[in-house]
Amino acid sequence: MLANLKTQIQPPVGIIGLGKSGLSAKKLLSLVGYSSKEIVTFDNNPSGASSANTPDYSCDQDFLSQSGVRSVIVSPGFPLEHTLIKSLREQGVKITSEINLASFFLKNENVIGITGSLGKSTTTSLIGAGLKAIDDKAFVGGNLGTPFCEYAINLVESSFKSRAQWLVLELSSYQLENMSELKLAIAAITYLTPNHLERYQNLEHYYETKWSIFNHGHAQAFLNKKGGDLFAFANKKISAINNTRAEQEIIWADPNDMKLKDFSLTEANILGKHNQDNLALAAHILLATGLNQNCIDAMKKFSGLSHRLEVIKKTKDILIVNDSKATTIDSVMTAVNSCLEERLYQRVLLLLGGKDKQLPWLQLKSTLQNPKVKVIYFGYSGLAIKSIVDIEGPYFNTLNTLLENIETLLQPKDILLFSPGGTSHDEFKNFEERGDFFKKHFNL
Repeated sequence: MLANLKTQIQPPVGIIGLGKSGLSAKKLLSLVGYSSKEIVTFDNNPSGASSANTPDYSCDQDFLSQSGVRSVIVSPGFPLEHTLIKSLREQGVKITSEINLASFFLKNENVIGITGSLGKSTTTSLIGAGLKAIDDKAFVGGNLGTPFCEYAINLVESSFKSRAQWLVLELSSYQLENMSELKLAIAAITYLTPNHLERYQNLEHYYETKWSIFNHGHAQAFLNKKGGDLFAFANKKISAINNTRAEQEIIWADPNDMKLKDFSLTEANILGKHNQDNLALAAHILLATGLNQNCIDAMKKFSGLSHRLEVIKKTKDILIVNDSKATTIDSVMTAVNSCLEERLYQRVLLLLGGKDKQLPWLQLKSTLQNPKVKVIYFGYSGLAIKSIVDIEGPYFNTLNTLLENIETLLQPKDILLFSPGGTSHDEFKNFEERGDFFKKHFNL
């Protein structure tokens, strides 16, 4: 397949979006022989790009009329329903992705795909920790932060001597829309709850996109039994799947499964009772790989992800938790409930805000009514969120202003929980930058 790459992805190739995945795809194409004239870049938000990564085009019409592209690699954040993509498709241009490009470089690797509204990053990382204990070449990436093309780049640079036995990819719904070349040995959904409704026609459309992870080869299917709306949605789908793909095994992961008893998952380092579900799902998947069961012991040593219930300071008088990644209602509720489990402390100060993406904020109200929870609102949508949930609390127009005043709001035995619910895009490029800003305030 690789020998015919230029027939599959014909030049000139357009790279749409110069984020991590776009730049990684560009590097890979250059590495395997596409000339600079055969790679054309487009980004309609080029202000944050470095001079080395300034796009060739930033205007839709100029790109359509002047670039001459025959294929385009579309970054996940760029909607396929965008008028630019529709126009390119009408012109006969092939629409593909960074995930598809990297897939052409695979040979005998077994790929595990993980998606879900919540828990997919943690589950992917838990599996990755287990795999790396057995195979130091194992690749962990995708939406998690390391583009899939980085694996292909390492292959090419090592003259294809660095192949891994197992790869595990976190796959967002955006990536699932455009990855027809990827074949999965194992696929899993962690959780279903409303998210990204600004991109999809309705909730059903979003859930169907997540379910499409099972359309990539005859993968073993794993589902989290306590995955929000997943149980009800899956029960509508499973009979049809069993009729058409009887060879596909569907396994429901449950922390109480007797198969997992001997692994003592409750002794794992990761914080929060909710992560027992992620541990159970990851353990079932690791067992399915047939690898040495010591990989589960390695998984248990994983202590959590940056910006996801990340404990950045813990003393007898204060606990500070960075959960900047929380951009769904369920994430916020999970974070609050996890903090309420910490009996040493008396209050949870929840920092709630950012930019709304049409989330059902009213669902938070019962959680916020707990007398131990105090809410501080901030950012572009802070006042709107406060109005919806109808829970009193001070408001600050930016996160920076809030943090400048935080010492006046804290008391001994407080948990300061930064679990905003809203996206970072009112003030920051991404949730990582927002979380780092939060940590920097405390010199951490």
